[in-house]
Amino acid sequence: MNPILEAIRISYGLPALEKATWDFDGYVKAFEQAGGLLAIAREQASYGHLTVEEGREIALAALERYDAIPESTDLLPQEILTNLAKSVPDALKGLTSLFLERHLAFAQEQIFREADAPTRDKIIALLESGISSCYKRGELLSALAWIGDETVQVQFQHWRTVPPAWQTAMHYPPEHYVKNGGWELTPEGARRNLYYSVNYDLVEAQTFSAEVQSSPVEVLTPHEGVCGWCVMPLLTLFDINLTDSRMRFLGIQGTRLRLALCPNCSLQAEPVFTEVDGEGTSVWSKLNGKAQGYLSIPDEDESEELLETFPQQTLVLGPARRTPYIDHGSHLGGCPSWVQNADYPCCLRCQRLMTFVGQYLYNVEAYIYAFLCASCGIAATNYQQT
Repeated sequence: MNPILEAIRISYGLPALEKATWDFDGYVKAFEQAGGLLAIAREQASYGHLTVEEGREIALAALERYDAIPESTDLLPQEILTNLAKSVPDALKGLTSLFLERHLAFAQEQIFREADAPTRDKIIALLESGISSCYKRGELLSALAWIGDETVQVQFQHWRTVPPAWQTAMHYPPEHYVKNGGWELTPEGARRNLYYSVNYDLVEAQTFSAEVQSSPVEVLTPHEGVCGWCVMPLLTLFDINLTDSRMRFLGIQGTRLRLALCPNCSLQAEPVFTEVDGEGTSVWSKLNGKAQGYLSIPDEDESEELLETFPQQTLVLGPARRTPYIDHGSHLGGCPSWVQNADYPCCLRCQRLMTFVGQYLYNVEAYIYAFLCASCGIAATNYQQT
Protein backbone atom coordinates (compact mmCIF):
# COMPACT_ATOMS: atom_id res chain seq x y z
CA MET A 1 0.00 0.00 0.00
CA ASN A 2 1.40 3.38 -0.97
CA PRO A 3 2.35 5.33 2.19
CA ILE A 4 0.86 8.58 0.85
CA LEU A 5 -2.50 6.87 0.47
CA GLU A 6 -2.23 5.58 4.01
CA ALA A 7 -1.24 9.00 5.35
CA ILE A 8 -4.31 10.60 3.85
CA ARG A 9 -6.57 7.73 4.91
CA ILE A 10 -5.37 8.05 8.49
CA SER A 11 -5.75 11.83 8.49
CA TYR A 12 -9.39 11.41 7.43
CA GLY A 13 -10.09 8.84 10.15
CA LEU A 14 -11.43 6.49 7.49
CA PRO A 15 -11.69 2.73 8.07
CA ALA A 16 -8.92 0.52 6.76
CA LEU A 17 -9.13 -0.69 3.19
CA GLU A 18 -9.50 -4.45 3.00
CA LYS A 19 -6.36 -4.92 0.92
CA ALA A 20 -4.20 -2.87 3.29
CA THR A 21 -1.51 -4.61 5.31
CA TRP A 22 0.71 -2.34 7.37
CA ASP A 23 2.07 -1.59 10.80
CA PHE A 24 -0.39 1.11 11.83
CA ASP A 25 1.66 2.51 14.71
CA GLY A 26 4.81 2.41 12.62
CA TYR A 27 3.27 4.44 9.82
CA VAL A 28 1.81 7.00 12.21
CA LYS A 29 5.15 7.46 13.92
CA ALA A 30 7.01 7.78 10.62
CA PHE A 31 4.63 10.40 9.27
CA GLU A 32 4.64 12.38 12.49
CA GLN A 33 8.42 12.52 12.27
CA ALA A 34 8.14 13.73 8.69
CA GLY A 35 6.10 16.73 9.79
CA GLY A 36 2.58 15.44 10.26
CA LEU A 37 -0.09 13.77 8.21
CA LEU A 38 -1.79 16.94 7.09
CA ALA A 39 1.48 18.52 5.98
CA ILE A 40 2.19 15.49 3.80
CA ALA A 41 -1.31 15.55 2.33
CA ARG A 42 -0.91 19.24 1.46
CA GLU A 43 2.55 18.88 -0.07
CA GLN A 44 2.40 18.83 -3.87
CA ALA A 45 5.63 16.85 -4.12
CA SER A 46 4.02 13.96 -2.20
CA TYR A 47 1.89 12.97 -5.19
CA GLY A 48 4.51 12.63 -7.91
CA HIS A 49 4.82 8.84 -7.94
CA LEU A 50 1.23 7.78 -7.29
CA THR A 51 -0.43 5.44 -9.76
CA VAL A 52 -3.75 6.38 -11.34
CA GLU A 53 -5.52 3.86 -9.10
CA GLU A 54 -3.91 5.25 -5.95
CA GLY A 55 -4.71 8.79 -7.03
CA ARG A 56 -8.33 7.88 -7.60
CA GLU A 57 -8.61 6.29 -4.15
CA ILE A 58 -7.19 9.44 -2.59
CA ALA A 59 -9.66 11.58 -4.57
CA LEU A 60 -12.57 9.51 -3.30
CA ALA A 61 -11.23 9.82 0.24
CA ALA A 62 -11.05 13.59 -0.20
CA LEU A 63 -14.69 13.66 -1.33
CA GLU A 64 -15.66 11.54 1.67
CA ARG A 65 -13.99 14.01 4.00
CA TYR A 66 -15.70 16.93 2.27
CA ASP A 67 -19.10 15.26 2.56
CA ALA A 68 -18.54 14.78 6.28
CA ILE A 69 -17.90 18.50 6.91
CA PRO A 70 -19.09 20.42 3.81
CA GLU A 71 -19.86 23.67 5.61
CA SER A 72 -16.52 24.01 7.39
CA THR A 73 -13.56 26.14 6.36
CA ASP A 74 -11.50 22.97 5.85
CA LEU A 75 -9.94 23.33 2.38
CA LEU A 76 -7.87 20.15 2.57
CA PRO A 77 -10.10 18.21 0.13
CA GLN A 78 -9.70 20.94 -2.51
CA GLU A 79 -5.95 21.08 -1.93
CA ILE A 80 -5.62 17.32 -2.34
CA LEU A 81 -7.76 17.25 -5.50
CA THR A 82 -5.71 20.10 -6.98
CA ASN A 83 -2.46 18.28 -6.22
CA LEU A 84 -3.85 15.18 -7.93
CA ALA A 85 -4.94 17.24 -10.96
CA LYS A 86 -1.43 18.62 -11.25
CA SER A 87 0.53 15.45 -10.55
CA VAL A 88 -1.40 12.29 -11.49
CA PRO A 89 -2.78 12.24 -15.06
CA ASP A 90 -6.21 10.61 -15.39
CA ALA A 91 -6.71 10.26 -11.62
CA LEU A 92 -9.74 12.58 -11.66
CA LYS A 93 -11.33 11.41 -14.91
CA GLY A 94 -14.96 10.51 -14.37
CA LEU A 95 -15.10 12.34 -11.02
CA THR A 96 -15.50 15.97 -12.09
CA SER A 97 -19.30 15.83 -12.09
CA LEU A 98 -19.04 14.98 -8.38
CA PHE A 99 -16.97 18.14 -7.84
CA LEU A 100 -19.61 20.26 -9.54
CA GLU A 101 -22.41 18.69 -7.49
CA ARG A 102 -20.52 19.58 -4.32
CA HIS A 103 -19.64 23.09 -5.52
CA LEU A 104 -15.94 22.34 -5.15
CA ALA A 105 -13.43 24.84 -6.50
CA PHE A 106 -12.65 27.85 -4.29
CA ALA A 107 -9.89 29.18 -6.54
CA GLN A 108 -8.82 25.62 -7.39
CA GLU A 109 -10.53 25.41 -10.80
CA GLN A 110 -7.78 23.18 -12.22
CA ILE A 111 -9.60 20.20 -10.69
CA PHE A 112 -11.98 20.44 -13.69
CA ARG A 113 -9.19 20.13 -16.30
CA GLU A 114 -10.06 16.49 -17.12
CA ALA A 115 -13.82 17.09 -17.09
CA ASP A 116 -16.02 15.01 -19.38
CA ALA A 117 -18.35 16.56 -21.94
CA PRO A 118 -21.50 16.53 -19.74
CA THR A 119 -19.67 18.36 -16.93
CA ARG A 120 -18.22 20.87 -19.39
CA ASP A 121 -21.66 21.51 -20.89
CA LYS A 122 -23.21 21.94 -17.45
CA ILE A 123 -20.62 24.59 -16.61
CA ILE A 124 -21.48 26.43 -19.83
CA ALA A 125 -25.18 26.17 -18.97
CA LEU A 126 -24.55 27.58 -15.47
CA LEU A 127 -22.73 30.51 -17.03
CA GLU A 128 -25.48 31.27 -19.50
CA SER A 129 -28.30 30.88 -16.98
CA GLY A 130 -26.61 32.63 -14.08
CA ILE A 131 -28.50 30.45 -11.62
CA SER A 132 -25.51 29.17 -9.64
CA SER A 133 -25.55 30.46 -6.08
CA CYS A 134 -22.18 28.89 -5.25
CA TYR A 135 -19.93 29.71 -8.20
CA LYS A 136 -19.04 33.15 -9.41
CA ARG A 137 -18.92 33.52 -13.18
CA GLY A 138 -15.17 34.10 -13.02
CA GLU A 139 -14.74 30.72 -11.33
CA LEU A 140 -16.85 28.97 -13.98
CA LEU A 141 -14.94 30.69 -16.78
CA SER A 142 -11.65 29.64 -15.21
CA ALA A 143 -12.88 26.05 -14.94
CA LEU A 144 -13.74 26.13 -18.65
CA ALA A 145 -10.32 27.58 -19.40
CA TRP A 146 -8.66 24.61 -17.72
CA ILE A 147 -10.81 22.22 -19.78
CA GLY A 148 -9.83 24.15 -22.91
CA ASP A 149 -11.04 21.64 -25.53
CA GLU A 150 -12.36 22.53 -28.98
CA THR A 151 -15.89 23.05 -27.70
CA VAL A 152 -14.60 25.47 -25.08
CA GLN A 153 -12.55 27.33 -27.68
CA VAL A 154 -15.61 27.71 -29.91
CA GLN A 155 -17.65 28.93 -26.95
CA PHE A 156 -15.10 31.59 -25.95
CA GLN A 157 -14.85 32.72 -29.57
CA HIS A 158 -18.64 33.01 -29.70
CA TRP A 159 -18.67 35.11 -26.52
CA ARG A 160 -15.95 37.33 -27.98
CA THR A 161 -17.92 37.82 -31.20
CA VAL A 162 -21.31 38.14 -29.51
CA PRO A 163 -20.71 39.43 -25.95
CA PRO A 164 -23.21 37.85 -23.54
CA ALA A 165 -25.57 40.08 -21.60
CA TRP A 166 -23.98 39.02 -18.31
CA GLN A 167 -20.60 40.40 -19.39
CA THR A 168 -21.69 43.88 -18.31
CA ALA A 169 -21.60 42.74 -14.68
CA MET A 170 -17.96 41.61 -14.95
CA HIS A 171 -14.66 43.49 -14.90
CA TYR A 172 -13.29 41.59 -17.93
CA PRO A 173 -14.73 39.93 -21.04
CA PRO A 174 -15.01 36.11 -20.96
CA GLU A 175 -11.92 35.50 -23.14
CA HIS A 176 -9.78 37.27 -20.54
CA TYR A 177 -10.14 34.22 -18.30
CA VAL A 178 -8.61 31.70 -20.69
CA LYS A 179 -5.12 32.68 -19.51
CA ASN A 180 -6.04 31.22 -16.11
CA GLY A 181 -5.82 27.88 -17.91
CA GLY A 182 -2.48 28.76 -19.51
CA TRP A 183 -3.52 29.76 -23.04
CA GLU A 184 -4.84 32.62 -25.11
CA LEU A 185 -7.52 32.77 -27.78
CA THR A 186 -6.04 33.68 -31.14
CA PRO A 187 -7.82 36.13 -33.49
CA GLU A 188 -9.02 33.07 -35.41
CA GLY A 189 -10.53 31.54 -32.27
CA ALA A 190 -7.93 28.81 -31.73
CA ARG A 191 -5.99 27.94 -28.61
CA ARG A 192 -2.35 29.05 -28.25
CA ASN A 193 -0.67 27.59 -25.19
CA LEU A 194 1.35 29.93 -22.99
CA TYR A 195 3.39 27.13 -21.41
CA TYR A 196 5.56 24.21 -22.53
CA SER A 197 4.46 20.62 -22.06
CA VAL A 198 7.98 19.70 -20.91
CA ASN A 199 8.76 20.59 -17.30
CA TYR A 200 12.15 20.25 -15.57
CA ASP A 201 12.87 20.59 -11.89
CA LEU A 202 15.58 23.06 -10.87
CA VAL A 203 17.42 21.64 -7.88
CA GLU A 204 20.18 22.62 -5.49
CA ALA A 205 23.54 21.78 -7.05
CA GLN A 206 24.88 20.07 -3.94
CA THR A 207 21.90 17.71 -3.79
CA PHE A 208 22.25 16.70 -7.44
CA SER A 209 26.00 16.73 -7.91
CA ALA A 210 26.06 14.07 -10.62
CA GLU A 211 24.31 16.45 -13.03
CA VAL A 212 26.12 19.69 -12.24
CA GLN A 213 28.75 19.33 -14.96
CA SER A 214 26.16 18.56 -17.63
CA SER A 215 23.43 20.99 -16.60
CA PRO A 216 22.30 23.04 -19.64
CA VAL A 217 20.94 25.77 -17.37
CA GLU A 218 22.73 28.18 -15.07
CA VAL A 219 20.67 30.21 -12.64
CA LEU A 220 21.41 33.72 -11.28
CA THR A 221 24.72 34.46 -12.94
CA PRO A 222 26.34 37.84 -13.68
CA HIS A 223 25.21 39.99 -16.60
CA GLU A 224 27.16 42.73 -18.37
CA GLY A 225 24.17 45.06 -18.82
CA VAL A 226 22.44 47.58 -16.59
CA CYS A 227 18.81 48.49 -16.02
CA GLY A 228 17.65 51.46 -18.06
CA TRP A 229 15.40 52.60 -15.22
CA CYS A 230 17.44 52.30 -12.02
CA VAL A 231 20.94 51.73 -13.51
CA MET A 232 21.50 48.67 -11.33
CA PRO A 233 23.51 45.80 -12.85
CA LEU A 234 21.25 43.20 -14.43
CA LEU A 235 21.40 39.54 -13.43
CA THR A 236 21.00 36.56 -15.75
CA LEU A 237 18.09 34.64 -14.30
CA PHE A 238 18.42 31.71 -16.72
CA ASP A 239 21.42 31.05 -18.97
CA ILE A 240 20.35 28.19 -21.24
CA ASN A 241 22.53 26.03 -23.49
CA LEU A 242 20.30 25.51 -26.52
CA THR A 243 22.56 22.82 -27.98
CA ASP A 244 21.61 20.41 -25.19
CA SER A 245 18.93 17.97 -26.33
CA ARG A 246 16.94 18.56 -23.15
CA MET A 247 16.34 22.14 -24.23
CA ARG A 248 14.81 21.26 -27.62
CA PHE A 249 11.35 21.73 -26.15
CA LEU A 250 11.93 25.50 -26.25
CA GLY A 251 11.92 25.35 -30.06
CA ILE A 252 14.58 28.06 -30.38
CA GLN A 253 17.35 27.88 -32.95
CA GLY A 254 20.87 28.78 -31.81
CA THR A 255 23.32 28.00 -29.08
CA ARG A 256 22.48 30.15 -26.08
CA LEU A 257 19.49 31.94 -24.56
CA ARG A 258 19.88 34.38 -21.68
CA LEU A 259 16.90 35.75 -19.77
CA ALA A 260 17.76 38.68 -17.51
CA LEU A 261 16.18 40.46 -14.57
CA CYS A 262 16.74 43.71 -12.75
CA PRO A 263 17.32 42.99 -9.03
CA ASN A 264 15.35 46.12 -8.26
CA CYS A 265 12.72 46.80 -10.91
CA SER A 266 11.79 43.16 -11.66
CA LEU A 267 10.68 42.91 -8.04
CA GLN A 268 8.31 45.84 -8.38
CA ALA A 269 5.02 46.13 -10.22
CA GLU A 270 6.16 46.32 -13.86
CA PRO A 271 7.60 43.56 -16.08
CA VAL A 272 11.13 44.27 -17.30
CA PHE A 273 11.73 43.55 -21.00
CA THR A 274 14.99 42.60 -22.69
CA GLU A 275 15.89 41.85 -26.29
CA VAL A 276 17.36 38.39 -26.88
CA ASP A 277 18.37 35.94 -29.58
CA GLY A 278 19.62 32.37 -29.80
CA GLU A 279 23.28 33.37 -29.57
CA GLY A 280 23.35 34.81 -26.07
CA THR A 281 22.36 38.42 -26.81
CA SER A 282 20.56 39.94 -23.83
CA VAL A 283 20.12 43.71 -23.63
CA TRP A 284 17.80 46.12 -21.90
CA SER A 285 15.01 46.99 -24.32
CA LYS A 286 14.20 50.59 -25.18
CA LEU A 287 10.63 49.37 -25.58
CA ASN A 288 10.39 49.48 -21.79
CA GLY A 289 9.85 53.21 -22.12
CA LYS A 290 10.11 55.61 -19.21
CA ALA A 291 10.06 54.36 -15.64
CA GLN A 292 6.75 54.61 -13.81
CA GLY A 293 6.71 57.23 -11.09
CA TYR A 294 6.10 54.68 -8.34
CA LEU A 295 9.29 52.70 -9.08
CA SER A 296 11.73 52.90 -6.20
CA ILE A 297 15.31 53.73 -7.18
CA PRO A 298 17.83 52.35 -4.66
CA ASP A 299 20.92 54.15 -3.48
CA GLU A 300 24.33 52.43 -3.47
CA ASP A 301 23.87 50.73 -0.10
CA GLU A 302 20.36 49.54 -0.98
CA SER A 303 21.66 48.18 -4.30
CA GLU A 304 24.26 46.08 -2.52
CA GLU A 305 21.63 44.75 -0.13
CA LEU A 306 19.37 43.80 -3.03
CA LEU A 307 22.15 41.96 -4.83
CA GLU A 308 22.95 40.00 -1.68
CA THR A 309 19.43 38.51 -1.75
CA PHE A 310 20.32 36.73 -5.01
CA PRO A 311 22.76 33.85 -4.40
CA GLN A 312 24.83 33.00 -7.48
CA GLN A 313 24.42 29.67 -9.29
CA THR A 314 22.73 27.55 -6.65
CA LEU A 315 20.41 25.61 -8.97
CA VAL A 316 20.95 23.16 -11.82
CA LEU A 317 18.63 21.23 -14.12
CA GLY A 318 17.08 18.28 -12.33
CA PRO A 319 14.83 15.48 -13.55
CA ALA A 320 11.81 16.02 -15.79
CA ARG A 321 8.59 16.43 -13.88
CA ARG A 322 5.71 14.10 -14.58
CA THR A 323 3.35 16.74 -15.97
CA PRO A 324 3.55 20.40 -17.03
CA TYR A 325 1.06 21.22 -14.27
CA ILE A 326 3.40 20.44 -11.35
CA ASP A 327 4.17 24.07 -10.57
CA HIS A 328 5.73 24.31 -7.11
CA GLY A 329 9.25 25.58 -6.52
CA SER A 330 11.85 26.55 -9.13
CA HIS A 331 11.48 24.90 -12.52
CA LEU A 332 12.05 25.34 -16.26
CA GLY A 333 9.13 24.73 -18.59
CA GLY A 334 5.65 23.68 -17.52
CA CYS A 335 3.11 26.04 -15.96
CA PRO A 336 3.72 28.94 -13.59
CA SER A 337 2.66 28.82 -9.96
CA TRP A 338 0.81 32.11 -9.67
CA VAL A 339 0.91 33.60 -6.20
CA GLN A 340 -1.79 36.05 -7.23
CA ASN A 341 -3.60 36.19 -10.59
CA ALA A 342 -2.33 34.86 -13.93
CA ASP A 343 -0.14 37.64 -15.32
CA TYR A 344 1.49 36.76 -18.64
CA PRO A 345 3.20 39.90 -20.00
CA CYS A 346 2.14 41.21 -23.38
CA CYS A 347 4.94 41.35 -25.96
CA LEU A 348 5.71 44.99 -26.70
CA ARG A 349 6.20 44.21 -30.41
CA CYS A 350 3.40 41.85 -31.46
CA GLN A 351 1.00 42.48 -28.54
CA ARG A 352 0.51 38.76 -27.98
CA LEU A 353 0.84 37.21 -24.55
CA MET A 354 4.33 35.83 -23.91
CA THR A 355 5.13 32.18 -23.24
CA PHE A 356 6.21 31.16 -19.75
CA VAL A 357 9.76 29.76 -19.69
CA GLY A 358 10.45 29.17 -16.02
CA GLN A 359 10.30 30.45 -12.47
CA TYR A 360 12.66 30.98 -9.57
CA LEU A 361 11.48 30.62 -5.97
CA TYR A 362 12.85 33.88 -4.59
CA ASN A 363 11.70 33.18 -1.05
CA VAL A 364 8.95 31.18 0.62
CA GLU A 365 6.35 33.77 -0.39
CA ALA A 366 7.53 34.97 -3.82
CA TYR A 367 8.41 33.88 -7.36
CA ILE A 368 10.29 35.56 -10.20
CA TYR A 369 8.89 34.48 -13.58
CA ALA A 370 10.58 34.49 -17.00
CA PHE A 371 8.74 34.78 -20.33
CA LEU A 372 9.65 34.81 -24.00
CA CYS A 373 8.19 35.85 -27.33
CA ALA A 374 10.55 33.85 -29.53
CA SER A 375 9.29 35.26 -32.83
CA CYS A 376 9.95 38.85 -31.71
CA GLY A 377 13.10 38.21 -29.68
CA ILE A 378 11.58 39.78 -26.58
CA ALA A 379 11.99 38.36 -23.07
CA ALA A 380 10.47 39.56 -19.80
CA THR A 381 10.62 38.95 -16.08
CA ASN A 382 8.05 39.78 -13.45
CA TYR A 383 7.37 38.98 -9.82
CA GLN A 384 4.59 38.03 -7.44
CA GLN A 385 4.44 37.58 -3.70
CA THR A 386 1.79 36.96 -1.10
